[in-house]
Amino acid sequence: MAYTLEDYLGKRVWRIKGKNYAVSIDWEKDRFIFKYKFSRVINKEIKECFQDRRYHGFDSENPRKIWSAPITTRNIFTLDALLGRDPYRHYDRPLPDVEVCRDILCPHQVDMLRFVVGRRRCMIAGEMGIGKTLSVIEAVENVIGEDIGIYLAPKSALFAVRNEMKKWMYQKRPMLMYTYEKFVIDLKKGEMIVPKVLILDECSKLKNPSTQRVKAVMFLVEKMIEKYGNDCYIVGMTGTPAGKSPADWWSEIECLCPGFLRERDVRSFTERLAIVEENDGEYGGKYPTIVEWRDDDSKCSVCGKIEGDDLHKEYIEDIF
Repeated sequence: MAYTLEDYLGKRVWRIKGKNYAVSIDWEKDRFIFKYKFSRVINKEIKECFQDRRYHGFDSENPRKIWSAPITTRNIFTLDALLGRDPYRHYDRPLPDVEVCRDILCPHQVDMLRFVVGRRRCMIAGEMGIGKTLSVIEAVENVIGEDIGIYLAPKSALFAVRNEMKKWMYQKRPMLMYTYEKFVIDLKKGEMIVPKVLILDECSKLKNPSTQRVKAVMFLVEKMIEKYGNDCYIVGMTGTPAGKSPADWWSEIECLCPGFLRERDVRSFTERLAIVEENDGEYGGKYPTIVEWRDDDSKCSVCGKIEGDDLHKEYIEDIF
């Protein structure tokens, strides 16, 4: 169901950790205005989740004890979650049956095809040689119609994809193909259209949110969702999904589905998942060091060790 701006305004109830909180939402200069009775819980939620949030209590003109946040895709996704509209429900639906044009697809490739068509904004993570590109070609042919698509990839991968499209006789309107570097340049020049389909090959290159390529991709994704809503397709492909740390996931997922992860930036995401110890510096003072990640349900939330493991037992014994 698509919501209009009016569906977010007025007196609303936010659901945070099983409790209800009354919040009044207004709209002013392309920003949501949040008014509520003082609550540390709501303050924390706004600070950690809303993109470019701002407190107006110290404004030089007309200071007010209110918070605001721009009307962006991420912030709307966050509001849907707080209002109980379950923006994740799209990812829980059964995968649709799709028409396969090429009988040579293996069962796992058909599963990837159905996953892309059904989830729309998603990632295919698999090692080289399992047929990701052919599955995506089939998916694009299923959904793109006469609309425009853009394919972004490193230079070497782009050459291989062009050959794949010739080999499998891609049958729809030709996709615009860019290297990430050329894409950034053309976007800055204002020469970029808003496509219905965006393919991000080797999306592991999008793990640093401070780079120009990530900022450019996020800008285009924002425009796509503004224009097409849930009818646009944003697909990441990678053969190396596991980064050096779980924090590398934040930027990649934000490019595919802004707001899917609760935290508004990689720093907040790291604070939630990382177990940090304060160590003494060589020349005095202390500095934080990440010793473990809460990236597995079987890990202890305090020490990060596998529960039941000898190291975990030793840690518990040292504490108690």
